Amino acid sequence: MVSKKFIFGVVIRIFGILISIVLLSVCYFILDRNQLIFTFTVGLSVFGFLISNLIIYVTRTNRELAKFLMSIKHSDFSVYYSTEHKKSYVGDLHQAFNEIIVSFKEIKIEKELQLQFLTLIVEQINVGLIALNGNKELILMNSAAENILGVKKTKTWNQLATKIVVFTSEVDKLTTGGKKLIELEESKKQLSLNVSSSLLLEENHIIISFQDIKGEIEQKEAEAWIRLIRILNHEIMNSVTPISSLTETILMILGKDENKVNIEDLSTEQIRDVIRSVKTIQNRSDGLFDFVTEYRKLTKIPQPKIETVAVNDLLQNAEQLWKPELIKNHIAFEFTKAEDSLTINADPNLIEQVLINLIKNSIQALESIENPKLSITAFNDNGKICIQVKDNGVGIPSNLINDIFVPFFTTKEKGSGIGLSLSRQIMRMHGGNISVQSIPQVETIFTLSF
Repeated sequence: MVSKKFIFGVVIRIFGILISIVLLSVCYFILDRNQLIFTFTVGLSVFGFLISNLIIYVTRTNRELAKFLMSIKHSDFSVYYSTEHKKSYVGDLHQAFNEIIVSFKEIKIEKELQLQFLTLIVEQINVGLIALNGNKELILMNSAAENILGVKKTKTWNQLATKIVVFTSEVDKLTTGGKKLIELEESKKQLSLNVSSSLLLEENHIIISFQDIKGEIEQKEAEAWIRLIRILNHEIMNSVTPISSLTETILMILGKDENKVNIEDLSTEQIRDVIRSVKTIQNRSDGLFDFVTEYRKLTKIPQPKIETVAVNDLLQNAEQLWKPELIKNHIAFEFTKAEDSLTINADPNLIEQVLINLIKNSIQALESIENPKLSITAFNDNGKICIQVKDNGVGIPSNLINDIFVPFFTTKEKGSGIGLSLSRQIMRMHGGNISVQSIPQVETIFTLSF
């Protein structure tokens, strides 16, 4: 509509200019000299008026459009364009401008409300949040971050670095992303630190989130110590109680204090009882020695020698190691080969030890199962490399699943109870994790995440 009215106005004005030119030409030939001077003076004035009117008419659109675009550029949505001349193209143009401005104004209000809402959320949560742009300039720091770090009104990252060296240095090490547990020297707070990097408007931004988990860690440590002490008490008492009882029996046979019995006065049965008791004491002492030896293994895990390892090589080595045992126990084994490009940064010997522990546990869990099945798979889960060991064995009861990683906890008669604990320590030394899901008599899945 605007375009049609505008073109019609231009055509009318050009037509008027052409008519004025024709009339002036006719007058030139039919009028005498005195009349011609007056007529040409009036005609040229009219001609000039028509030309200037055409220029003003054409350029008015540009002026209006420039004014409109400048108001958009400066986010000035208070401008209102008059629509009094509704029948002219200007009225239609102004109406279009007003509608666009109203739309921009609504979008701006909506964005401001969203920003206020997000700002409110950021300020309300108990997690510290810090955002840095590509030049390490501080663009966001919420109240929780200030409270956790114990700093106020910090405007730059360099200022923060002078106040909390440990925190900022650890963040600088994780600029490409990662997680870490750190302790602040002065406040002794233990922070769970998470750093991620994202590209926004062709500029790299660093998002830092953290929270004080000292209370949770202390609670978990206390619970772990309680479980460990309970198991240690159980294991030690199982050995000490019979040793004490048998010692008492030997003393009764051989005599206490000064009332010693001569060997000639003992019957053959009594001598046999003493020998059996001594052998039992020896066995229980050996058991305690083995127990202490196993405990020492937990404290003497070698530091990982990190290298790039192909996941398929790890799984194939584990398969070859256990293949005879799997065949012997008639266990259907499935190895799903991963992509050749799938690699992890790890110590292959230590990770193989973890896989050995898991496969050994699965084989033992399948001993009394019909159609036993065991499978190993590896895959990339959103940037995390995962290795899963799955079996359809007896499974782990839900009331015991939280204890299986506690040192010396075992439900097996001949188990030492350190295999899974060692595995968890090895995974933690690699910055990874081991988790378990179990439905008794259906399936059990152990997952290694790197």
